[in-house]
Amino acid sequence: MRLTNKTTYGIEAMYYLAEKYIPHARPTTQQARSMQTTTQPTQRSTPRPVPISEIAKNEKISKTFLEKIFKSLKKAGLVKSIKGVGGGYVLALPPSNISIIQILNALGEPIGPTFCVEEALKQRCQKSSKCVPKKIWQSLRIHIKNYLNNTTLEDLLKIKNEELTQV
Repeated sequence: MRLTNKTTYGIEAMYYLAEKYIPHARPTTQQARSMQTTTQPTQRSTPRPVPISEIAKNEKISKTFLEKIFKSLKKAGLVKSIKGVGGGYVLALPPSNISIIQILNALGEPIGPTFCVEEALKQRCQKSSKCVPKKIWQSLRIHIKNYLNNTTLEDLLKIKNEELTQV
């Protein structure tokens, strides 16, 4: 599978938002009282909008490039933009509901191991109809798509947390 900068940066940016994501849960009475006396972000009931400039700085990605990426992610319904002071981007869905394949699809990135098994790119290969290893590439593409479809942003967060606890 060919990972482009667009793919890598898109996943990194979405992961960054996932780290900032706090579920839209109604706080308990005790939590509501504690929120009145403290402003800790972990006690908020809504996600904090994250400006593109913050993501660009922390992930070391061009702000201009990120703006293009987020335009595609927003169009696909994976992120929402919040306008105004304190605005930015938030995940449109919980991290557990956003698969890696949804991100790749939103960015228009091919999934297969070779271009000949991608529907939009098949015409580039002149041996496609007689290609012996093509069945292998098609099978591998199916496995890759299934894996990415079943891997969510929440899974990436868990992997990171497991790595931190093993140190």
